[in-house]
Amino acid sequence: MFERTDLSGDRTAPQQLIRNRDLLAMSNDIGPDYRIVAPRPTPEQPALRGRVSHVRMRPGLYLHSTDVLDLRTMAVQVSLARQLNVVLVLNGEIDVSFDARQLRLAAAQARRGRGAEGALIAMPEQTLFSRTFHEGRRERKISISVDLAWLADSGLEPFHATGSLLDAFADGRLAIARWRPSAKAIALAEQIHNPPPYAPPLRNLYLESRAIDILTEALLPATGVAPRAREAAAAEGSVADAGVAGLPRPEP
Repeated sequence: MFERTDLSGDRTAPQQLIRNRDLLAMSNDIGPDYRIVAPRPTPEQPALRGRVSHVRMRPGLYLHSTDVLDLRTMAVQVSLARQLNVVLVLNGEIDVSFDARQLRLAAAQARRGRGAEGALIAMPEQTLFSRTFHEGRRERKISISVDLAWLADSGLEPFHATGSLLDAFADGRLAIARWRPSAKAIALAEQIHNPPPYAPPLRNLYLESRAIDILTEALLPATGVAPRAREAAAAEGSVADAGVAGLPRPEP
Protein backbone atom coordinates (compact mmCIF):
# COMPACT_ATOMS: atom_id res chain seq x y z
CA MET A 1 0.00 0.00 0.00
CA PHE A 2 2.74 2.44 1.00
CA GLU A 3 5.70 3.14 -1.26
CA ARG A 4 8.47 5.43 -0.13
CA THR A 5 11.27 7.20 -1.96
CA ASP A 6 13.54 8.51 0.76
CA LEU A 7 16.62 10.64 0.15
CA SER A 8 17.69 10.94 3.80
CA GLY A 9 14.12 11.82 4.74
CA ASP A 10 14.87 10.46 8.21
CA ARG A 11 15.82 13.44 10.39
CA THR A 12 18.27 11.25 12.30
CA ALA A 13 20.26 10.64 9.10
CA PRO A 14 22.99 13.06 7.96
CA GLN A 15 22.10 15.53 5.25
CA GLN A 16 22.66 14.03 1.84
CA LEU A 17 24.01 15.35 -1.44
CA ILE A 18 21.17 15.00 -3.95
CA ARG A 19 22.24 14.82 -7.58
CA ASN A 20 20.27 15.33 -10.78
CA ARG A 21 19.95 11.56 -11.23
CA ASP A 22 18.38 11.30 -7.75
CA LEU A 23 15.75 13.91 -8.64
CA LEU A 24 14.91 12.09 -11.85
CA ALA A 25 14.68 8.72 -10.08
CA MET A 26 12.35 10.13 -7.43
CA SER A 27 10.09 11.79 -10.00
CA ASN A 28 8.45 8.58 -11.24
CA ASP A 29 5.45 9.07 -8.95
CA ILE A 30 5.25 12.80 -9.71
CA GLY A 31 5.09 12.61 -13.50
CA PRO A 32 6.72 10.56 -16.25
CA ASP A 33 8.06 13.62 -18.08
CA TYR A 34 9.88 15.29 -15.18
CA ARG A 35 12.84 17.12 -16.67
CA ILE A 36 15.52 19.67 -15.88
CA VAL A 37 15.12 22.32 -18.56
CA ALA A 38 17.91 24.78 -17.76
CA PRO A 39 20.80 24.75 -17.63
CA ARG A 40 21.63 21.54 -19.51
CA PRO A 41 22.10 18.95 -16.76
CA THR A 42 24.53 16.11 -16.24
CA PRO A 43 23.37 13.12 -14.15
CA GLU A 44 26.08 13.43 -11.49
CA GLN A 45 25.79 17.18 -11.04
CA PRO A 46 24.80 18.14 -7.46
CA ALA A 47 21.39 19.80 -7.21
CA LEU A 48 20.41 19.92 -3.53
CA ARG A 49 21.78 19.15 -0.09
CA GLY A 50 19.46 17.94 2.62
CA ARG A 51 16.56 15.55 3.03
CA VAL A 52 13.78 14.67 0.60
CA SER A 53 10.99 12.14 1.12
CA HIS A 54 8.15 11.11 -1.19
CA VAL A 55 5.56 8.66 0.17
CA ARG A 56 2.74 7.12 -1.84
CA MET A 57 0.19 6.24 0.81
CA ARG A 58 -3.32 4.94 0.15
CA PRO A 59 -4.33 4.99 -3.53
CA GLY A 60 -4.54 8.60 -4.68
CA LEU A 61 -2.78 10.15 -1.65
CA TYR A 62 0.85 11.34 -1.76
CA LEU A 63 3.05 13.10 0.80
CA HIS A 64 6.21 14.95 -0.24
CA SER A 65 8.54 16.66 2.24
CA THR A 66 11.78 18.56 1.74
CA ASP A 67 14.40 20.17 3.97
CA VAL A 68 17.06 21.27 1.52
CA LEU A 69 19.55 23.87 0.35
CA ASP A 70 19.61 24.66 -3.39
CA LEU A 71 23.15 24.11 -4.65
CA ARG A 72 22.61 25.74 -8.03
CA THR A 73 20.10 27.74 -10.01
CA MET A 74 18.04 25.57 -12.33
CA ALA A 75 14.51 25.12 -13.67
CA VAL A 76 12.46 21.92 -13.78
CA GLN A 77 9.12 21.05 -15.38
CA VAL A 78 6.65 18.18 -15.18
CA SER A 79 3.09 17.57 -16.36
CA LEU A 80 0.80 16.89 -13.40
CA ALA A 81 -2.35 14.78 -13.62
CA ARG A 82 -5.71 16.05 -12.33
CA GLN A 83 -5.40 16.56 -8.58
CA LEU A 84 -5.75 18.78 -5.55
CA ASN A 85 -2.47 19.90 -4.02
CA VAL A 86 -1.82 21.45 -0.61
CA VAL A 87 1.55 23.10 0.06
CA LEU A 88 2.80 24.28 3.46
CA VAL A 89 6.14 26.14 3.59
CA LEU A 90 7.65 26.07 7.07
CA ASN A 91 10.89 27.92 6.31
CA GLY A 92 12.44 29.55 3.27
CA GLU A 93 10.61 30.19 0.03
CA ILE A 94 9.57 28.58 -3.24
CA ASP A 95 8.91 29.96 -6.73
CA VAL A 96 6.61 27.77 -8.82
CA SER A 97 4.02 28.08 -11.57
CA PHE A 98 1.04 26.04 -12.70
CA ASP A 99 0.55 26.60 -16.43
CA ALA A 100 0.75 30.41 -16.61
CA ARG A 101 -0.19 31.01 -12.94
CA GLN A 102 2.77 31.94 -10.77
CA LEU A 103 2.89 31.24 -7.03
CA ARG A 104 5.52 32.37 -4.54
CA LEU A 105 5.37 31.26 -0.92
CA ALA A 106 7.79 32.58 1.70
CA ALA A 107 7.90 31.68 5.38
CA ALA A 108 9.40 33.29 8.47
CA GLN A 109 13.06 33.01 7.57
CA ALA A 110 12.43 34.82 4.29
CA ARG A 111 9.75 37.22 5.51
CA ARG A 112 10.43 38.16 9.10
CA GLY A 113 7.45 37.59 11.33
CA ARG A 114 5.15 36.16 8.68
CA GLY A 115 5.31 32.54 9.82
CA ALA A 116 4.43 29.57 7.65
CA GLU A 117 2.51 30.04 4.40
CA GLY A 118 0.43 27.65 2.38
CA ALA A 119 -1.71 27.29 -0.72
CA LEU A 120 -4.29 24.99 -2.29
CA ILE A 121 -4.12 24.28 -6.00
CA ALA A 122 -7.01 22.66 -7.85
CA MET A 123 -5.94 21.12 -11.16
CA PRO A 124 -9.00 19.79 -13.03
CA GLU A 125 -6.95 19.10 -16.16
CA GLN A 126 -3.37 18.07 -16.84
CA THR A 127 -1.23 21.01 -15.74
CA LEU A 128 2.34 22.03 -16.54
CA PHE A 129 4.21 22.55 -13.27
CA SER A 130 7.40 24.64 -13.39
CA ARG A 131 9.84 25.22 -10.56
CA THR A 132 12.95 27.38 -10.27
CA PHE A 133 15.66 26.51 -7.76
CA HIS A 134 17.95 29.35 -6.67
CA GLU A 135 21.53 28.71 -5.56
CA GLY A 136 21.89 29.35 -1.84
CA ARG A 137 18.16 29.33 -1.12
CA ARG A 138 16.79 27.08 1.62
CA GLU A 139 13.36 25.53 1.94
CA ARG A 140 11.53 23.31 4.37
CA LYS A 141 8.05 22.31 3.30
CA ILE A 142 5.48 19.58 2.87
CA SER A 143 3.18 18.96 -0.09
CA ILE A 144 0.08 16.74 -0.04
CA SER A 145 -1.51 15.61 -3.31
CA VAL A 146 -4.82 13.79 -3.77
CA ASP A 147 -6.49 12.68 -6.97
CA LEU A 148 -10.17 13.09 -7.84
CA ALA A 149 -11.03 9.49 -6.95
CA TRP A 150 -9.64 10.02 -3.44
CA LEU A 151 -11.69 13.21 -3.04
CA ALA A 152 -14.84 11.45 -4.24
CA ASP A 153 -14.26 8.51 -1.90
CA SER A 154 -13.93 11.06 0.93
CA GLY A 155 -17.36 12.52 0.15
CA LEU A 156 -16.16 15.69 -1.60
CA GLU A 157 -18.26 15.22 -4.73
CA PRO A 158 -19.97 16.69 -6.70
CA PHE A 159 -17.73 19.71 -7.22
CA HIS A 160 -20.24 22.38 -8.17
CA ALA A 161 -22.32 25.21 -6.74
CA THR A 162 -20.16 25.54 -3.62
CA GLY A 163 -18.70 28.98 -4.34
CA SER A 164 -15.32 27.53 -3.40
CA LEU A 165 -12.04 26.43 -4.89
CA LEU A 166 -13.43 22.93 -5.49
CA ASP A 167 -15.77 24.38 -8.14
CA ALA A 168 -12.69 24.33 -10.37
CA PHE A 169 -13.15 20.61 -10.89
CA ALA A 170 -16.62 21.19 -12.34
CA ASP A 171 -15.65 24.32 -14.29
CA GLY A 172 -12.48 22.80 -15.74
CA ARG A 173 -10.33 25.75 -14.68
CA LEU A 174 -7.12 25.91 -12.70
CA ALA A 175 -7.65 27.56 -9.30
CA ILE A 176 -5.23 28.66 -6.57
CA ALA A 177 -6.11 29.82 -3.05
CA ARG A 178 -3.62 30.99 -0.44
CA TRP A 179 -3.96 29.48 3.02
CA ARG A 180 -2.55 30.64 6.36
CA PRO A 181 -1.78 27.49 8.38
CA SER A 182 -2.81 27.41 12.03
CA ALA A 183 -0.44 26.59 14.86
CA LYS A 184 -1.92 23.09 14.85
CA ALA A 185 -1.16 22.58 11.14
CA ILE A 186 2.39 23.87 11.62
CA ALA A 187 2.90 21.45 14.51
CA LEU A 188 1.60 18.57 12.39
CA ALA A 189 3.98 19.51 9.56
CA GLU A 190 6.87 19.56 12.03
CA GLN A 191 5.86 16.06 13.15
CA ILE A 192 5.98 14.91 9.53
CA HIS A 193 9.52 16.24 9.32
CA ASN A 194 10.43 14.62 12.64
CA PRO A 195 8.59 11.28 12.87
CA PRO A 196 9.25 8.97 15.81
CA PRO A 197 11.41 5.88 15.23
CA TYR A 198 8.49 3.55 14.57
CA ALA A 199 8.68 0.49 12.38
CA PRO A 200 7.90 1.41 8.73
CA PRO A 201 4.20 0.36 8.73
CA LEU A 202 3.43 2.36 11.88
CA ARG A 203 5.53 5.31 10.73
CA ASN A 204 3.59 5.45 7.46
CA LEU A 205 0.27 5.43 9.33
CA TYR A 206 1.63 8.18 11.58
CA LEU A 207 2.52 10.29 8.52
CA GLU A 208 -0.78 9.60 6.79
CA SER A 209 -2.86 10.69 9.79
CA ARG A 210 -1.04 14.00 9.99
CA ALA A 211 -1.25 14.58 6.24
CA ILE A 212 -5.03 14.06 6.32
CA ASP A 213 -5.40 16.43 9.29
CA ILE A 214 -3.46 19.14 7.42
CA LEU A 215 -5.51 18.57 4.28
CA THR A 216 -8.70 18.83 6.33
CA GLU A 217 -7.69 22.17 7.81
CA ALA A 218 -6.62 23.53 4.44
CA LEU A 219 -10.07 22.72 3.04
CA LEU A 220 -11.86 24.52 5.88
CA PRO A 221 -13.15 28.07 5.32
CA ALA A 222 -10.44 30.60 4.57
CA THR A 223 -12.73 33.46 5.63
CA GLY A 224 -15.86 33.87 7.68
CA VAL A 225 -14.97 31.32 10.37
CA ALA A 226 -13.18 32.26 13.57
CA PRO A 227 -9.69 30.76 13.98
CA ARG A 228 -10.77 28.80 17.07
CA ALA A 229 -13.67 27.29 15.14
CA ARG A 230 -11.36 26.37 12.27
CA GLU A 231 -8.89 24.70 14.60
CA ALA A 232 -11.68 22.86 16.42
CA ALA A 233 -13.06 21.53 13.15
CA ALA A 234 -9.59 20.54 12.01
CA ALA A 235 -9.04 18.72 15.29
CA GLU A 236 -12.20 16.74 14.64
CA GLY A 237 -10.78 15.80 11.24
CA SER A 238 -14.10 16.26 9.44
CA VAL A 239 -14.48 18.33 6.28
CA ALA A 240 -18.16 17.44 6.13
CA ASP A 241 -18.85 19.02 9.54
CA ALA A 242 -17.37 22.31 8.33
CA GLY A 243 -19.77 22.55 5.41
CA VAL A 244 -18.62 22.34 1.79
CA ALA A 245 -20.08 25.77 1.04
CA GLY A 246 -17.43 27.34 3.27
CA LEU A 247 -14.40 25.94 1.49
CA PRO A 248 -11.61 28.34 0.52
CA ARG A 249 -12.31 30.57 -2.45
CA PRO A 250 -9.76 30.88 -5.25
CA GLU A 251 -7.72 33.97 -5.93
CA PRO A 252 -9.17 36.16 -8.69
